[in-house]
Amino acid sequence: MTGRAEIPEANSVRGDLTWSEVARRAVIPSVVALVALVFGLSGLAWFAGLAALGMVGIGLLRPSLARRFDQALGELAASIATVVGRILAVLGWVVLVFPVWAVGSIVPALERRRVGGQSLGWVRTTSESRTSFTKTFSSPPARGPNWPFRAVAFFGAVALGALGALFWAGGGSANSGVLQSASPVILRPQVFEPEAEAWALSYAFAEEPWAQEAIADAASISGRPDPVLGWRSNDLVSKHVNIVDGRRVSWTPPNPTITVWFFGGSTMFGDGQRDGHTIPSAVARAAAADGVQIEAVNFGVGSYNNFQETMTFVQALEEMPPPDMAVFYDGANEWSTALERANFGEVDPSRIYYQAASEEERADRVARAPELTLSSDQQFEAVVDLGAAQYRRGVRIAEAAAAAKGVEIVHIWQPGVWSTPVRPFTDELLDRWQLTSESLEQIRSLMQQMKERSGVNPVDLSDALAEVDQPTFFDPAHTNELGARVVGERLYTLIRPMLNA
Repeated sequence: MTGRAEIPEANSVRGDLTWSEVARRAVIPSVVALVALVFGLSGLAWFAGLAALGMVGIGLLRPSLARRFDQALGELAASIATVVGRILAVLGWVVLVFPVWAVGSIVPALERRRVGGQSLGWVRTTSESRTSFTKTFSSPPARGPNWPFRAVAFFGAVALGALGALFWAGGGSANSGVLQSASPVILRPQVFEPEAEAWALSYAFAEEPWAQEAIADAASISGRPDPVLGWRSNDLVSKHVNIVDGRRVSWTPPNPTITVWFFGGSTMFGDGQRDGHTIPSAVARAAAADGVQIEAVNFGVGSYNNFQETMTFVQALEEMPPPDMAVFYDGANEWSTALERANFGEVDPSRIYYQAASEEERADRVARAPELTLSSDQQFEAVVDLGAAQYRRGVRIAEAAAAAKGVEIVHIWQPGVWSTPVRPFTDELLDRWQLTSESLEQIRSLMQQMKERSGVNPVDLSDALAEVDQPTFFDPAHTNELGARVVGERLYTLIRPMLNA
C-alpha cells in the first residue's frame, strides 16, 4: 500500500543488508589469516584478521558504505582479472600456440590412413582437416565474473602479493621460521691446500682409503646467511657427506626409542668423517651394542660456537618434537671465537660475537678493526673473559629452554691437541701446525681458565684421546673416524645413566 513503510526481513540488518552478507565479507580475509598462521606468517595473519573485523564492522555500522565498497572492489577485481587474463593469454600464445603453429608451418601434419581395419601408414593431412588454434582461442567469454568471484580474485591477489613480497625480501625456510637470503654462498667449507691434504691423508687417514673422497665431498658444503644464527648449512647430497634439512645424516638403528640431539661446531659435524662415523653416529652405535636404540640428530655446523648452537636448539624446540636429551660439545670454538673478537677489537662483553662467516666478511672486519693497544698478557686475559661470559650466557639460555620442555641437557668440554699428551707420533702434527710444548700448555691453561670462569662446570672430556696410541688429530681440534669413535663411546658411557631406556 502507498505510504506504508516496508517491514525488513527478520534476517536483515540496517539498510536491508542481511546477516549472511555481513558474514560473507569476512570469509576471504579470515581464510587468508588462517593460511598465514599455518605457514608462520604472523604479520600477514594480523593484517588479514584486522581486515575481516573491519569488513564486519563496516557491514554492521555503515551498510551503504559497505555496498559502495563492494562496488569498488568488484570494479578493481574486474580490472585485475582483465589484466591477469590478458597476461596469461599472451603467455599462453607465446609458450603454447606460437611454437605449435611454427612447427606446423614447417613440418607437415600427419595422420594414420586406415581402410577398414587395416592401416596404410602415415600420410599428410589436408589443410582443411587441421585444427584452427586461432578459432579455438579467439572466442571471448560470454560474461564477466560476478562480484563474489571478483572478491576472491582481489583477496587472492593481495595474499599472493604479500607472500611474494615476503619471499622477495629474503626468501623463506620451513626449517628456520625466519627470513633468509635465497642466494647460497660458500661459508667456511673444509678446503685443504693440496700440500696440506696430502699430508693429512698420509698422517691421520693412512688407514682410511675413502678419506680423499670424503674431504672432496666436505669441500662442497655451502651455507646461507641467517639473521639469528649468522649462517646455516645448505642441504648436500654426496657419497660420504649428506645434509638434510640443515642436519648431518647419522647412523640410526631400526626402530629407535630415544632421541638425542647433538650440537657443536665442525668437530661435532664431523669434518674428515663419513656420515655413519661421526661422534653422534658413534654414540648411536655404542648404544645399540648396549641394547639402547638411539636416534642421533646431528645439528653440528662448522665454526658454530655455543651461543649459535643454543639459538639453533631454541628454534628446533619450537619447530620439532622435543628430544629426550640434548648434548652440546664445546671448547675449541669458544677459544677461537674469543681470540678472533679480541684481535678485531670487539671487546664489549655485553655483545654476542660470531666468527666471520666468509673470507670477505673477515677482510671487512680486519679493515674496521681498531689499532690494538693491549699487551699479549692483556689480550689473552680479554680472550678468557670474553669467551667465558658468552659461553655462560649460551648455557644458561639452553638450560632454561630445556627445562621448559622437559629435556635432559648435557654440556661437554671437548678434547684437542692441547689437552692430549705429546707422544712420538704427534711430533709430525706439532711441526705441521707450528706448535710447541710451551704453546700447547699455554692454550690448555687459558682454556681451563675460560671453562672455570664461565661457572658452567661442563662434563670434561678433554682427556678422551689420551690413551690412543696412533694418530687421531689431523689439526689441533679435528680427528679422523678413530678419534670420533673413541670420543663417541666415552660420551655414551657418560650419558647412559641419564637415558630413560
